[in-house]
Amino acid sequence: MKKNISNMTEYLDRSSKRLAGVIVENRHFEDLIRTYDRPDAFLYLDPPYYGTEKYYQAEFKPEDDERLAKTLKV
Repeated sequence: MKKNISNMTEYLDRSSKRLAGVIVENRHFEDLIRTYDRPDAFLYLDPPYYGTEKYYQAEFKPEDDERLAKTLKV
């Protein structure tokens, strides 16, 4: 299937503009939440699903799930 290069450049241009003010960080979730949590903030958290930790490279223990829940309730 042929790709239309002008569609791709338009898509990349729109994506670039949309992400211009976005901050992506890879830090401990407690630090990030405390730093950026405010009424107008959007935080995307992607922890492993509980019980599937063995499928991920990052170590995330059941205690981490509990700390994440507690941090989000504050």
